[in-house]
Formats: sequence, structure tokens, C-alpha cells
Amino acid sequence: MPPREQTPRNIGETSPLNYIAHTNQKELIDSHNSPLSAEEAAEAYREIYRKARKDGMDKYMRESDVDIVVANSDCTLVIWAANAAHPSATVPLGNIGNGHPYGLFLIARAGREDLIFRFMSAFEATFPKIQGPRFE
Repeated sequence: MPPREQTPRNIGETSPLNYIAHTNQKELIDSHNSPLSAEEAAEAYREIYRKARKDGMDKYMRESDVDIVVANSDCTLVIWAANAAHPSATVPLGNIGNGHPYGLFLIARAGREDLIFRFMSAFEATFPKIQGPRFE
């Protein structure tokens, strides 16, 4: 699959936070129109799940003795967490130049949703609330 083209939402603003990977539904439509049979799609899913979970997130979190990972909310780690079915959430940091919300992405070890809730509770108690996105 070729890499996604990233284009700025606000021309003239150079912050990397103004680059959003998914600006349309092309990948969703391409997936829906996939030439894979149901069996091939199921096998692909199992392989992605194995690589993302057993041989991916689970392995690296266990080997590194990490219980929770915190990353920027537009990183590719979001995809791995979704494919691994790990508990995940986001916490708000603010809005980028185009008014879209931006935050931190949290991933916990499998079955450790409690860590996500503890982090989010501590975050909310520590940092001021942000203004929601602007809708035009």
C-alpha cells in the first residue's frame, strides 16, 4: 500500500500539528471495495492481530515492563492499539490552528483499563480544562 499523502489543512501555517493524515474517506472506501475474499480478509485480520498484539504491543510492553504508553494523538501507534484490541483513550491538550482538537493517546496493557481511567483522572485533576473545538 502506498504511503498516505499528508496535506496541510491551513495553508500558510507550518506547524506539524496542522497536517492530518485522513482528510477524506478514500481508505475506508478502498477497504469496502477490497478484492479479498471473506476467508482471505479473515486470515489477514488474524495476522495483523497477531503482529499487533502477541508479537507486538504485548511483547514490547512486557519486555520493557511498561504498563501504559502515552503518545501524541495523531501517531501511528493508534493503529497498532486498535489492531491489538488494547485499552486506549485520548485526553485533550487543546485545539490546533484549524480548530480541530488535539491531545494525548493512551494505550494500556491488555485487560488494564483501570490504568487508563487512573491516568485520565489524574490528568483532569492536574491540568485546566480546554475549550472545545470551534464549529462553523
